[in-house]
Amino acid sequence: MVALKRVKPHSDAITKKEGFSLVALREIRLLQMLNDKNIVKLLGVVTDHQSSRKQGTLGEVFLCLEYAMSDLNGLKALPDFKLTPAHVQCYMYQLPWSLRESRRHGDPGSPGHQARQYSDPAQQHAALSERRGVFLGETNYTGAIDVWSCGITMAYLLSDTALWPMNVPEAKANTVQMQWIWDLVGTDRWEGASKLPQYTQFRPARAVPTRGPTFTTPLWRRR
Repeated sequence: MVALKRVKPHSDAITKKEGFSLVALREIRLLQMLNDKNIVKLLGVVTDHQSSRKQGTLGEVFLCLEYAMSDLNGLKALPDFKLTPAHVQCYMYQLPWSLRESRRHGDPGSPGHQARQYSDPAQQHAALSERRGVFLGETNYTGAIDVWSCGITMAYLLSDTALWPMNVPEAKANTVQMQWIWDLVGTDRWEGASKLPQYTQFRPARAVPTRGPTFTTPLWRRR
């Protein structure tokens, strides 16, 4: 048994090569190079030849992946399943090794690519899996992004729900999420923050002192 992930070849028209998404090409290339026991393996890439002939295009493309019975969201949704400290410890041991392998082969010009390639709920947490500097337009993607991603994942594992709600309108998502981050970890500026391209756009609405958060209750429910 395998898992099929449908790829949208034409989803990003601005960045495409010969009609195929460069983002998808980057994902396929990275997954082909990854070889780690903690990362789902890419077994192959298949296309729908029938739709391709009918439409005269590349047709639908699917990634053929190693099958996993459930993702993290699915496990946490089970009424009788409870993550124990041992589970969290195990996951947080595996994750840095996976990130290390991904970064070793990855594209340093792609922020947060590690989380996007093989973790769920990465689709909902993509923006939150990148440190504050990326929101502000930082282009020097260092290992700090990986550390931030691990921290967000650990907080998700230790709490009963996500740190932030996911039903924010797309047009306001980055601004709202950035303010939640300020509220959670504080607004003390780090060196060079005010010089980043998006600093004015995401300037905090109010000053919050730097603090060590607790995750007993999600931030958005503490308001």
